[in-house]
Amino acid sequence: MRREAVKAVAAIAAIAALFGGLACAPAVAQQAWPNKAVRVIIPFPPGAGAENAARLVSNHWSKVFGQGFVIDARPGGNTMIGAEAAARSAPDGYTLFLCAASTMVVTPGLMGAKSPINAQRDFVPVGLVSRLPFFLVVPATVPVNSVTELVALAKTKPGAVTYASNGNGTAGHLGFEVLKRQLGIDVTHIPYKGYAQALPDLLGGRVTTMMADLVVVGPTIKDGRLRALAATSLERSRFLPNLPTMVELGFPGYEVTVWFGVFAPAGTSPEIVGKLNAEMRKYLVTAEAREAYEKLGHEAAPSTPEELRAQVAADAEKYGKVIRDAGIKLE
Repeated sequence: MRREAVKAVAAIAAIAALFGGLACAPAVAQQAWPNKAVRVIIPFPPGAGAENAARLVSNHWSKVFGQGFVIDARPGGNTMIGAEAAARSAPDGYTLFLCAASTMVVTPGLMGAKSPINAQRDFVPVGLVSRLPFFLVVPATVPVNSVTELVALAKTKPGAVTYASNGNGTAGHLGFEVLKRQLGIDVTHIPYKGYAQALPDLLGGRVTTMMADLVVVGPTIKDGRLRALAATSLERSRFLPNLPTMVELGFPGYEVTVWFGVFAPAGTSPEIVGKLNAEMRKYLVTAEAREAYEKLGHEAAPSTPEELRAQVAADAEKYGKVIRDAGIKLE
């Protein structure tokens, strides 16, 4: 009888240990993240600025977490191929998505109900990585030395002032559409397939003005063929610190920048998001990170997930209104 009682007690103890182990399993698994490589999807071609921006922070995560963070370029479909792949991935912390406002805000706004993604529904923000400040420029041959003079020229000759962009719905296009509505001026949009095609016409004076980042216009500003009138970031750029912002020149709240941020599929654990964000912010405030991103023409831009969420919401409101009012369509 005593032997049977001992066996019963042992059986109960084994069952309790089994259930206790099962209860602890999710916590152990979560603590073990990452225990394999993490995929970082980008919706752009390999070798572009986005890949380099992603690789810098991914290399840091690899060092800290001891697992590979592998760049997976999924270009095409106006960045929607990569976005949809990321949105449909399991929310287990092993898929991340680095993109710009064009993917989260602009293209879905242009596509409307046909958009395969919704930023608020399909993703959770991890944090901003970097920004590319834009600059308003004119050819040195155009007799305009300030934004005030450019605006005056546009008002004197409605429709005669032309601006180049690298395509419909791009930052350079929408930035001018915001300006048009803010000032009530009439300027004509000349879209190109890319900056490589737009720049020669701008330098040749066949187009009056353009907004672009320093990767595009920096060398020609330096050699004097283009004249920079203003930075379109909220704060002065470290690249051209003597150049005033549009806000300083009397255009309240005016901002046109390209930002890159990291997102995860909706449902990803807040603990994982928090770990990723904390390490990313630690890295982005270092001199090493600032210098590395400056070589790409970017400015490191650490943020909280909430700040990235607010950025997406603000851009959706601002650009969504412009897209609707101007009737902008995808090319």
